[in-house]
Amino acid sequence: MGKHGQRGIADGWVLLIGLVVVLGLLAGLAFTVKSYLDGVDKKGYDRGKQETEAIYAKRDNDALKAANARIQALQTEARAIEAMHAKQVMAINDKYQKDKSDEIVKRDRVIAGLRDGTTRLYVQLAPGRAAPSTGSPVPEAGACRGGTDGTGATGILGQADSAFLVTEAGEADRITIKLTGVQAALKACMELRK
Repeated sequence: MGKHGQRGIADGWVLLIGLVVVLGLLAGLAFTVKSYLDGVDKKGYDRGKQETEAIYAKRDNDALKAANARIQALQTEARAIEAMHAKQVMAINDKYQKDKSDEIVKRDRVIAGLRDGTTRLYVQLAPGRAAPSTGSPVPEAGACRGGTDGTGATGILGQADSAFLVTEAGEADRITIKLTGVQAALKACMELRK
């Protein structure tokens, strides 16, 4: 082999080494670019993930704040309704106690009047019947105090009978007052449930 033959082999080796170096540089460049792009993708993914999580967290926090505000408003409204209902029940109870007390005073005043003779109860009797308090026949219509409605005579009830009737009437009034109070309380409770 001559000078040219050796030179051709040396040139081939230089070319081959140059080609390997260039390929190595290209591979290194490709690896660097890929690493960079992977890093960019990873950072972008992480940033996107954080932004998405932040959006969902904000949405959830806004929904939670709205729900808490609604709960607070409903609790405030419920407390106001309960306070109003309590005032209604207290007013009903106060009215019941006052009406009951007034009825007892009225009944006791009538019974005291019956005992001291300033109050009298009259009963309508058929003509010719004896008056319970005197045992004597009842005078004709118009002769007794208080008169008559034309269907018969009137007589005065005795003190014990009068007291009994007034006590029973007072008891009936007390029951009516209690029933009225219960009805008012029930009505207030029904309005509360609306």
